[in-house]
Amino acid sequence: MTGRQPNKRWLARATRRRLIAGTGAGATSAALAACAVGGQGGVQGGAPGPQPTLKSGVMLLMMQNGTQPEGEKKLEVFRLFEQKHPGLKAELDNTGTPDKVQAMTAAGTPPDVFWFPPSLFLQFFRRGFFVDLSTLIRRDKYDLSDFAEQGLIQFAWEGKQIAMPKDCPTRGMFFNLALFQEQGLAQPPTNYTDQSWTWERFLDAAQKLTRDRGGAAQFGFLSGTGYRQWSPWVHGNGGELLNKDATECTLHEPAAVEALQFLQDLRVKHRVWAQPADTQQGATFQLGRIGITEAAPPTVGTFQREIQGFEWDVTHTPRGKNGKYSASGGGVGQGISASSKNPEEAWALLKYIMSPEALMIEIVRDRLNLTARKSLANSPEYLNTGQAPRNIKTFVDGLPFLRPDPQTTNWAEVNDALTSELAPLWSGEKGAREVALAVKRAVDPLLQQAEAKRRL
Repeated sequence: MTGRQPNKRWLARATRRRLIAGTGAGATSAALAACAVGGQGGVQGGAPGPQPTLKSGVMLLMMQNGTQPEGEKKLEVFRLFEQKHPGLKAELDNTGTPDKVQAMTAAGTPPDVFWFPPSLFLQFFRRGFFVDLSTLIRRDKYDLSDFAEQGLIQFAWEGKQIAMPKDCPTRGMFFNLALFQEQGLAQPPTNYTDQSWTWERFLDAAQKLTRDRGGAAQFGFLSGTGYRQWSPWVHGNGGELLNKDATECTLHEPAAVEALQFLQDLRVKHRVWAQPADTQQGATFQLGRIGITEAAPPTVGTFQREIQGFEWDVTHTPRGKNGKYSASGGGVGQGISASSKNPEEAWALLKYIMSPEALMIEIVRDRLNLTARKSLANSPEYLNTGQAPRNIKTFVDGLPFLRPDPQTTNWAEVNDALTSELAPLWSGEKGAREVALAVKRAVDPLLQQAEAKRRL
């Protein structure tokens, strides 16, 4: 399982590679993904072009901001990479935050390969951080057709594939099946074809699941208030944060305002949404006192370790009356540093860690996330382990409904503005319309200042 401790053999291997365990951290898309590889969604057929001779005695540094299990799995992958490339060694820094990547790049000691969030893709691209992978992909006829288009498009720009998706998770909702049965409620749908999972049905369930259990409060719903938590409600009601050109904030329009007001009512009016003070007093999903909780695929491992005594499964965000189902998410990207002294060797490493063999070890085997490779996401090893959640395929089925985060060269500032201006919504101090107009006033100037931007 994902929480097992490294054994002595792993610790011995780690002495020759630097592992610093961290606690780190979503028709147009298809067309753009195809453009990025110069074909119909992938490069296939024919033999690769002339391959360069890889240098021997090269030590490659990869930086990622991963959990300890992710670090352990990556070292296992590195060992196999070194067996396949005897002249190369791979070193891991598992606390490679974006700030650390930027600092090392500025100091002239960049990593060869590194993780980064989609929110920083355009900023890093404009600053010249990446090797453009398109030429290498074409030369090697590297097949992209197995990768989720939603993952590829996040790291493509102007017809070029700049970086690769490590994973491509869609966020969803876990539900306590025992509590649903206790209240005589039908379980939520576990696929995107059943259109009955509406706001009305969700609210009815959340209200019935919110009750006092002998002095211990039980709540129908628990979620965070970040962009990926609230945006599917807006999109699922036909609303948008930005217009199509990402030049203007549109959160003040009726469909978006209606979604924000519904979310506020869950917290303030209906009181079905557990607050931080409630969770501190034991109102958590793992302890059986939350009916529905919003989370992402990496949470599966945590819940498998910590939940005992009740059945649980996964669904997705309900839809509003004006919209269709929507999911947020997107995962992280992996790129090669433009300042790497060993770009060909770094490409060999990147190709290997993106291989089915490596991703089976790093992600699929212990369900640490949802891999960007469609074949592995739909494999028995991921879907049919005999453990909860039984309908983990809901995350995979959500890929066509995924709305990745918008991208601007100043997304950090945009997101900070969203967080600040939405705070009165969550506290109940201001209504949704007033808050949405404040968001627009704060975000519009930032969009105008961005050097590059797009709504995905």
